[in-house]
Amino acid sequence: MHLLPFYQQTIVLPYEAPETVRRLQRTIRPLEKGVEYAEENENKFLFNGWLKEGRFRISRKVSHPENFLPLMSGRIEGTSVGSILFVRYRMFSSVVMFLIFWSLICLLLSLFFLLVHQETLYALLSFGLGVINYVISTKNFFLQVRSSQKALDKALNG
Repeated sequence: MHLLPFYQQTIVLPYEAPETVRRLQRTIRPLEKGVEYAEENENKFLFNGWLKEGRFRISRKVSHPENFLPLMSGRIEGTSVGSILFVRYRMFSSVVMFLIFWSLICLLLSLFFLLVHQETLYALLSFGLGVINYVISTKNFFLQVRSSQKALDKALNG
C-alpha cells in the first residue's frame, strides 16, 4: 500500500520508437531559460519538460495554476511491432510536502487534544480534517491524471 498517490500506465503503440519520440517531442515545450516562442508555436505545446534518449519528464501545460498537476516520467522502448510507453504519474515535491505537513499537523493536534486535554471531540475533529484533506488531495490528483492522460493521447494519436 502506498500512502502517497501515484499512477502507472503502460501504453502499447503501433509506431516505431523513433516515430513515438518524434510525436511526443513536437508537443513538449523545452525548459530553457530566456527562450521565447511565437504565439502560434506556443499553442502547439501540450507539455513542459524534456525528452532525451527515450526517457522523459513532463507535465501538462496549463494556463492557470493546478496544485495537483502530476509529474509524468517514463521511457519509450521499441518492440518488433511498434513501441511501448511506460508512464508514471506522481505528485510534485511541493505538493507532497504540503500533504505530509498538514497530515502530520492534524495528527499531532489530534494526539494533543486526546492525550493532553482529553477532548475526544476535538481530537476526532482534527483527525477528520486531516483525512478530508488527504481525500480531497488524492481525488484532485487523480482528476489531473485523467486530464494528463487525455493530453498524452492527443500528443501520440493526434
